[in-house]
Amino acid sequence: MSRPGAVHKEVMKVAKEAAGQHYEVLMKDDLLFGMWKKQCPGLTSKAMEVRFIAKAWPMYVRFARTTMAMLLDRNDVAQEVKDKIYEALLLDNSLTLGRYHPLEAAAMLRSTLPERPMGIPIPAMMPDSSSRRH
Repeated sequence: MSRPGAVHKEVMKVAKEAAGQHYEVLMKDDLLFGMWKKQCPGLTSKAMEVRFIAKAWPMYVRFARTTMAMLLDRNDVAQEVKDKIYEALLLDNSLTLGRYHPLEAAAMLRSTLPERPMGIPIPAMMPDSSSRRH
């Protein structure tokens, strides 16, 4: 299961809560509970839940971001709470480059930089394959 990359701690918290809620629903099914128990031999029910959340929370990040964004539009949510949610989502979005492979992030950064004075372009981060010595 792949990790979602850089995620703000509040988004992670909501994602883990969502994973925990889903775990409770899933484990009501005897077949699913039995299958999970086989993957967690010797663990207590609580330890099984902790393992599930630790493994599954990345799948709930998109849900967490969406849910948090939807709360910003609700009238029954206090403005103080909305401000905290907004700040968390803003900071989470600022971590975007951490969600990409380092070379992809470098290429994205390079594409946003201006040219050097006198029109001399900024050199590439990585040489292309045709310029390598063999």
